[in-house]
Amino acid sequence: MNADEGDASSEALAIAAAALLTGGAAALARLPGLGDSAAAVLEAWRALDRPARARAVAAAVAAVRSPRPLRLALVHAEWIEAALVGESEPVRRALDDSDDAAVRTWLERHVFATFVQMPRASAPGPTLSPATLAGAPVAWLEAALTRAGAFQLAHAIAGSPRPAQVALAARLGPRGPAVIAALGEIASTAAPSARWGGRRAAIARVAGVALEDRDALAAIGARAFAAHLRGDQPRQLVQRLPRVLGLRLAPELAHRAGASEPPPWLELVAGVVA
Repeated sequence: MNADEGDASSEALAIAAAALLTGGAAALARLPGLGDSAAAVLEAWRALDRPARARAVAAAVAAVRSPRPLRLALVHAEWIEAALVGESEPVRRALDDSDDAAVRTWLERHVFATFVQMPRASAPGPTLSPATLAGAPVAWLEAALTRAGAFQLAHAIAGSPRPAQVALAARLGPRGPAVIAALGEIASTAAPSARWGGRRAAIARVAGVALEDRDALAAIGARAFAAHLRGDQPRQLVQRLPRVLGLRLAPELAHRAGASEPPPWLELVAGVVA
C-alpha cells in the first residue's frame, strides 16, 4: 500500500475502486471530502505501472468485499464481544463453524460491519509508522499514549512556578510522577520544542482534559498522535485498545488542536517502556 492509499479510509478506497472500474471518476467531485480522498487514491493508482495498478485495485476490492475485516484477530476481544451482545450461542458458533458459506457471510457482515481492517502485527518501537501503529502490542500502545501525554502536559506547564507544577501533578494521582519526571527531562533539553512540538500547541492539546480522569494522560497523548494519523488509522487504534479506553480516546484522535506543530513521530514511538 502506498502513502496515498494508507492515508485513505476504507470508504475512500471503495469509492476509488468503483470509480476506476466503472469509469465514474468524474462523479467524485460531487462527494466533498470522501471524493477528494478517493480522487487522490485514483491519482496514485494511475501513477503505477499496469501490473502494480491491477494488484492495488484488486486488493482494495477484496478488502471491501470481504465480510470479515482483514486481520480481525488484532481487534481487541472486548470489541468483538460487544458486537456479539444479544446474539445466541448458535449464531456465535455459526460465525466460525457454519458449513453454509452464504449464512456465514451474512452473519459476518451483520456482526463485523462497523470494523475496519487492521494492519499486520508489528514490533513496537521506532520502526513503526502511522500505518502500522495499531499492529503493535496493546500494552505498548497504552504505554506510548500515556508517555506522550505526560510529556505534552509537562511541556505545556514547563514555564510555570515549581509549586504549581507539583500541585498539578498531584491531581493526576498515580500518574503524577510521570509528569514530574518528564519536567526534569524537558528542563535538561536544549530545544524542547524540537522534541515535543511547539509549547503553544502542547497547551492547546492539554486544554479541556480533566486531569482527575484516570485516562487523562492517554487522552492528551492521543491528541499528540492524532496529528500523524490519517484514513482508517485512528479507527484501527481505537479497535486495538480495550473497548472502554478506545471509546474514551476516539474523540481525542479526531482532535486537531496544535496539529500544525505536532511532536515528531519518532519521539512518540521511541523510548517507550511497556
